[in-house]
Amino acid sequence: MTKTDEVKIYLELSDEVEQLLNENQITIKNLLQTQGIEVSETYGSLPYQPEPGVEEKGGIVPIIIASSALVLSSGFAISQVLNEINDRPYLVEIEELEELRDEKGNVIFDDQGNPYLKSSKKPVLIEPTQKNIEREMEINLSETKGIVIKVTQTEKQK
Repeated sequence: MTKTDEVKIYLELSDEVEQLLNENQITIKNLLQTQGIEVSETYGSLPYQPEPGVEEKGGIVPIIIASSALVLSSGFAISQVLNEINDRPYLVEIEELEELRDEKGNVIFDDQGNPYLKSSKKPVLIEPTQKNIEREMEINLSETKGIVIKVTQTEKQK
């Protein structure tokens, strides 16, 4: 990729998408690289003021620097990975207190009559629930606003 072929692609991500990426410890750069798209990543302000009534999230957004030919494939790759993350089961560890028992199965008590307790951790695989998720991706190409990929995700009520 030559410097003249590089473009800045501003990513305007909804709070839900940002939270999903953060919870899974995924950066946009890593997300795209796993899809074979080479980019560099930085952060900055959107090249325009948000629409009236749209709350600005501190003004800082991810910016990827990539070949101009990768604008559409970058947006598509982000959407595909978000689908995979939403459908992936996850492992949680549940900690429970259990009463200590002797070899006969009787509960062991201390001098005050309280049972001795031990902590045990059990891994549990949680399957994702079927959610009705609506994801929208909008790519804006403008001489004044630059290239902006806007990704929003909302869970619709059934």
